[in-house]
Amino acid sequence: MGGVFSGPPIVVFDATGTEGNAVVRCLLQHRTRVRAVVPDATSFSAQHLEKLGAEVFEHTNDVKGLAEILEGAHGAYCTLNPFSCSARGTQLAAKRFAAAAKAANLEHVIWSTFEDTCAIIPDDSETLPLDKSRCRVPLFDGRGRSDHYFNEAEVPTTFLIPSFFYESFLDFEALGFLPRRAPNGQLFVELPISRDQPVPLVSAEDVAECARQIFRKGKDMLRKYVPVCGDLLTGSQIAGVFSKHLGEEVAFRYLPPAEFRKMHASKSEALGLMFQYFKDCNEEACKIRSISRTQELVAAARPLHAWFSSGRDHVQALQRNLKIITVFGATGAQGGALVRAILQDPGRAFAVRAVTRDALSKASLALADLGAEVVQCNIDDKEQVKEAMKGAYGAFCITFFWDHFSPEKECAHAKIYAEAAAETQVCHVIWSTAEDTNGIVPPHDYRIPRIQKKSVVPLFDGKGRGDAFFQSLQIPTTFLTPAFYFENLITFAMGPKLCSGGPGDATFMLPMKTRALPLIAAADIGLVAYHIFQNSELVGHHVPACGELLTGPEIADHLSSSLGTEVRFKCVDQDEFSSSGVLAADYWFNAFQYCRYYNDSCMHRRNPAKSRELHPQMQGLTMWLRQNKAGLTPFSAAPVSADQGGS
Repeated sequence: MGGVFSGPPIVVFDATGTEGNAVVRCLLQHRTRVRAVVPDATSFSAQHLEKLGAEVFEHTNDVKGLAEILEGAHGAYCTLNPFSCSARGTQLAAKRFAAAAKAANLEHVIWSTFEDTCAIIPDDSETLPLDKSRCRVPLFDGRGRSDHYFNEAEVPTTFLIPSFFYESFLDFEALGFLPRRAPNGQLFVELPISRDQPVPLVSAEDVAECARQIFRKGKDMLRKYVPVCGDLLTGSQIAGVFSKHLGEEVAFRYLPPAEFRKMHASKSEALGLMFQYFKDCNEEACKIRSISRTQELVAAARPLHAWFSSGRDHVQALQRNLKIITVFGATGAQGGALVRAILQDPGRAFAVRAVTRDALSKASLALADLGAEVVQCNIDDKEQVKEAMKGAYGAFCITFFWDHFSPEKECAHAKIYAEAAAETQVCHVIWSTAEDTNGIVPPHDYRIPRIQKKSVVPLFDGKGRGDAFFQSLQIPTTFLTPAFYFENLITFAMGPKLCSGGPGDATFMLPMKTRALPLIAAADIGLVAYHIFQNSELVGHHVPACGELLTGPEIADHLSSSLGTEVRFKCVDQDEFSSSGVLAADYWFNAFQYCRYYNDSCMHRRNPAKSRELHPQMQGLTMWLRQNKAGLTPFSAAPVSADQGGS
């Protein structure tokens, strides 16, 4: 957005939120100077606003600090993240805004507000009772009760009343606001919006344009309440808009707001109350957000179908939800990394079905908040695995050796995955594998201690044997071979130890010295897998996931530099390694000995150069330690939990 920005600035609060961000961009496009106030000035979103030309300030809760940010500005657009504070917190924030605006002698403030629903909802309402803070819809009431602060402070203010944002259908897809494909192939969308009662809707971009017009018109807009609404649509009408832009019928399913609140985590509680209000007091809510009043006071806002037509990104966001990747082990290191890689990519091409053993666990709910569809599944049960794969474009399949220490069970799980993928016609499978060392290490080579019958390296062999099931059933599969995780330093207590208790006696122990160990950050495995799903030509190929190759002494040097204390390296035998506090030490010693004596074979399958062809920004150990070194001090063992460790 090049060009010269002129005039006194407009200060925009919550500038990385949907509403505030749209206002910042709109003002910058029209060459208005902007001060963007953000929760974290170092965040990617904040830095991007700076690149666009905004001055970035970190938010403060101090009136004096706010007044300093506002000093010399023409006006301010005051809004809040509706999910970051309570109704009472909203009132306190508004009071500070008003006091700071008065101290800074602003000429024009826009306060993004809502109605106080307690003045509208009947006192005896059973669906929207008063809560402990005497609110019925806290998302609205906190703002509606704050308008008087601006009037009492005699701050020249326009009160802007937005509708439910079109962008929220994309932002809250974890709550089911975008079309999904049912196991029978039918597209559907499940909304807490009925067939016969419309909800007021608008684009945040059009709210921003209305705000610009309000600032431009100046004194004529002071002390006015300005609704911003672009469309009034029922749930079935919204499904119709989705159908038009997807070129395929989208069925509508009504989910009563009370049920919606029960089904989802996090934001659903606040949104559920809002949708209940739109249902119970539909006429009043829609009248407050009159489309004709919007057109009369400022400018016409686009209807939903026009908004989708205006931006290729909007339609792409609809389409991405139709191509599902089923991720098994979604709360583990590899699976969790893949889920985050997909969902944190702004231009992502897939939706995620995160498969976990406990859909209500804290880790599972965190994935739901990111935007994943979370399903519970026992991978011992092929029918459950098939159900998890139904309708999916791709599936990431991984086994959990540390649950049972059984290569045979890993092999059995591979068979279940392969058969389920064949029967559900998954287009692309990634099988997280390793080599079957029984075909590499001769039976008489006892330098690698045998700790299980029929297996040389139990950690690898079951995975390697599993390859055959995918190959024999001709499943379109990419075979992903990960390196040892950096995270194992923490998860399996492999980090440096204080052998004699002295602060200068930290020792990193490994049963191999001159041979390199292939290493990777778990997050990078997820990114490699994500790139694989975007490259169907990799079907049938073996792909390594490896960030770098380091010897024991080199790892110790990295630890010394990052931890700020000397870490010596010691090459140890089996007895010393087993007594060092490393978890599952015998199994790791066994794997390290294979890597030591059959290093070429191990390296061939974990070539970092090939990994970087897919993911050039691979982390090295030094970079990983910058973010994770706290977990390595004070050089003590850490507990391991199932599904976290890796090879």
